[in-house]
Amino acid sequence: MNATRFLAVVLAAAVTGGAAGCLKYTQPVVAEPALQTTAERNFQAIWLASQEVLRKYRFTIDRMDRRAGLITTEPLTGQQFFEPWRKDAVTREALADSSLKTLHRSVVVQIQPTRPGGEEYEPIVQVTVSKPSSPPMEIHSTGAAYGMFILPEEQDDEDIGATILDYTYQQLEQEEEPSVAGQPTYQDPELAKRITDEIMAEATWRMTMGR
Repeated sequence: MNATRFLAVVLAAAVTGGAAGCLKYTQPVVAEPALQTTAERNFQAIWLASQEVLRKYRFTIDRMDRRAGLITTEPLTGQQFFEPWRKDAVTREALADSSLKTLHRSVVVQIQPTRPGGEEYEPIVQVTVSKPSSPPMEIHSTGAAYGMFILPEEQDDEDIGATILDYTYQQLEQEEEPSVAGQPTYQDPELAKRITDEIMAEATWRMTMGR
């Protein structure tokens, strides 16, 4: 390699190295998420809190419409007396009622502003209790009628339990007014209030913790 060519190579390397040394690392630009308004933060807290509380009560969420602020659940079989870990039977009467017969509870949560155009939101909770319709007990013979009143020692334990529950179920069913769909329904304001209170407590915690 002659001197001229060698000098050209060295000069090119020096220029390239100098240019590389002038390059600086630039932090990529990441778009920051838009800041939520106070109303949006309040709604979000109650929206998430409602889901959390409903799942804690073992309800399965059936529908969620964020735009409408609406959450509904699938019917949940009522708490029995041997299920103390559950909380959907608030009063003793509700627990006795759901232990004597099959009851289903379903929840609707409607999140709406406390006042038109306001920034504060509240959950409006409605709990509906329903039970499937049952045909009346039919007695086709004197033996069947006698079987309803025989002594315990003359009847199997399973038959006794079935007879008592069936008879009690019919008596209680006569007190209910059937709905349009043919299933007696009524509201459970005690459970609705408890769920509402827990949703607000959970939402307040989320707002405080920034979640």
